[in-house]
Amino acid sequence: MPDLSYHWLENIDYAAALSLQEQLRAEVIAGERPGALLMVTHPHTVTIGRHGDDANVTSPQLLEAAGCRVHRVDRGGDVTYHGPEQLVGYPIVHLGGLKLGTRAYICRLAQTIAAVLADFGVETRYDDDAPGLWVGRDKIVAFGVHVRRQVTTHGFSINVAPDLQFYDLIVPCGLRWRGVTSMARVLGSAPALPVVRDAVIAAFGQRFGVQWVDSVQVPNIMPTFASKGSSEVNA
Repeated sequence: MPDLSYHWLENIDYAAALSLQEQLRAEVIAGERPGALLMVTHPHTVTIGRHGDDANVTSPQLLEAAGCRVHRVDRGGDVTYHGPEQLVGYPIVHLGGLKLGTRAYICRLAQTIAAVLADFGVETRYDDDAPGLWVGRDKIVAFGVHVRRQVTTHGFSINVAPDLQFYDLIVPCGLRWRGVTSMARVLGSAPALPVVRDAVIAAFGQRFGVQWVDSVQVPNIMPTFASKGSSEVNA
C-alpha cells in the first residue's frame, strides 16, 4: 500500500501550483518523498495543453478584462478553464508504485471521480475519444496528465459550481459541438465544495489503496507562492 501525503491548499495561483507540482515530482523521482495529492481551487485561469490550439482561446481580450490569466502547460489536451468553485486535484504519484500504466491510471481516476459524483446524484460516463466525465454532451470533469519517469503531474478538475460563462470565451477541450456543465446545474444546487473534496479524498484513498501520511509537509516554496484569494492524456 503506497503512502501519500494530502494537502488542501485552498485558492492558489496556477503558476504557484505548477511550480509546487514540479518540485514535488523531483522529490518523488529522487526518492525523497513517497508522493502527494494536492487539492486546490484557482483564480480565473485558462490553460492550453502542449498540443493545444491557441485559436481555441476565442476571446483573449475579454479574458484579460476579467482578470483571467492564460498559461501554456505540458499536460495533454487542449484548452480548459479553472476558477472559483471548481475543485482541482493534482496527484503526484509514482505509477510503478501503484503498478499502473498511464492509461490504467487515468481509467481508475475516472472511475473514482465518477463514483463520487454518483453518490451525489450525478450520473456520468467516460468518453475514451474525448477523455473526461460527461453528462449527456456536456463535460463535468476534465482530466489532463503528464508523466515523466513514471511520476504524474496535473490531474483532474470537477465543476462543482463555477461560473460557466467563462467557458463561452474558449472552445473547451477544442470540442466545438459539446458543452460543459456543473454539479450546481445538474442538481439545481451544489453541495459545498469542502464536502465534495472530502468525498474525493476518501474515494481516492480507497480505490488506489493509499495510506495517507499526515506528517509530511509541502515544500517551503508555499509561503512564497501561495495566494489565498513524456506521456500525456487529453483533457
